[in-house]
Amino acid sequence: NELWVDVYGYDGIYSVSNLGSVKSETRYVSNGKGGRLVKERILSQAVSFDGRASVNLCWNNISSPKHVSQIVWTSFNEQPIPDGKCIMHKNKIPTDNRLINLDCTSWSQSHSRNYQLGLLPHLNLIHATMIGSKWNNEHGVFINGELSEKLCSKCFNHKDLSCFSELNR
Repeated sequence: NELWVDVYGYDGIYSVSNLGSVKSETRYVSNGKGGRLVKERILSQAVSFDGRASVNLCWNNISSPKHVSQIVWTSFNEQPIPDGKCIMHKNKIPTDNRLINLDCTSWSQSHSRNYQLGLLPHLNLIHATMIGSKWNNEHGVFINGELSEKLCSKCFNHKDLSCFSELNR
């Protein structure tokens, strides 16, 4: 049950589906030498530095990358993303851009959800620092002067000392 709508702000030029596909519509494009016919085609998606899928959309001969998740949400809701809000992937898979997997939420709520799922390990360290712990050069977390966690050299996650043998402490 794939449904297609015009991409918000690019009516008649691009369409997006509720399953996260983006296509260029058949249209006539003028250039300095006349023009040419652009045929309908599904756009290829690239994964950006933050893991989200993006496509390049062109308007007035200017191409700009857009996150597919933002295109899907804004197009099906027919409105821009409100200030202070972001598009969150409910299942936390940044390339799953199905409409049912997207939610417009505050940055705070998104980060809170990521923290609950353990997707922001650096915030665990910041939280520990905020309650009087400190990070040392040996990659350990000290609470009230005692070593409580170490950085695992195999998986690079912080683990309780009970996960390490006596020789590795």
